[in-house]
Amino acid sequence: MTFRTLSTFYLRRHRLAFWLPLVFLLLHQVLFLYIFRLITGDPETATAMNTLMPDFVRDLMGMPEFDFRKPAHFLGMYYIRLEVRALILVFGVTIASNVIAGEVGRGTGDLLFSHPIRRHTAVLAGVAVVALQLCTVVLVLLAGLGLGATVFPMGAGQPGVNELLPSMGSLALGSFATVLLCFVAGSLCNSRAQAVGWGMAIVVCPIILKALSNANPDIGYVSWIFPEHWYRPHHILWHRDLPELPGLPFRRYTLANTWWPLAITSPIALFVAMLAADRRDLAK
Repeated sequence: MTFRTLSTFYLRRHRLAFWLPLVFLLLHQVLFLYIFRLITGDPETATAMNTLMPDFVRDLMGMPEFDFRKPAHFLGMYYIRLEVRALILVFGVTIASNVIAGEVGRGTGDLLFSHPIRRHTAVLAGVAVVALQLCTVVLVLLAGLGLGATVFPMGAGQPGVNELLPSMGSLALGSFATVLLCFVAGSLCNSRAQAVGWGMAIVVCPIILKALSNANPDIGYVSWIFPEHWYRPHHILWHRDLPELPGLPFRRYTLANTWWPLAITSPIALFVAMLAADRRDLAK
């Protein structure tokens, strides 16, 4: 069984988990732009929403000057919504929990890996399928923005593709780094449910830590070990309006500034996942 055959196998087995999040992301983004049109269509509503937004919510987002009426601000808020992150990462967590832990939990690990195939090849095949899906996510988000902006124009200040691509690139790279950590958990766990639980913890805990670090910079260093700290697509989209960032090796979040931490953590996580898969006992 070759790498290509395994990748195709994972893609076919989880085709529903591959396509459903993409469909929901497309529809969700068009709906989000419709909501923006409703808000900006009534100046009083937009002013009221800006007034009513609590300061601690702005601090959690890391954007003290957030304004609902600005297209870039509103789109940036879309990227940090939990349902959007969940839709983007659900496929990666599904694959990561199935490649090793799922086979062990079903008792089929010995059968699958008795073929002339190394276990780390199965991990690489799963990672390749996740990378394909994340590339498709970027295309779907661009298509959703294009379709939504055509039907519901955002008006002056609408970000162009040259501004959106770095933000979405950061979203894809950071999501990929997070999923690789889920593959580490999947290589160590003894059941799919256990791997999914660890995967969700890996996804959710950094989001909470990042939000808390935005509100309280004194604990900000705790979140540095997680990819979530480094990929901030909303801050890349907002970087012109954000204050400078103290205590970091760079002053603004841009794709050029944030790709290198992900480039360091991703190979390490992939290596650990492959090593754990090769060295683990397939028995529960």
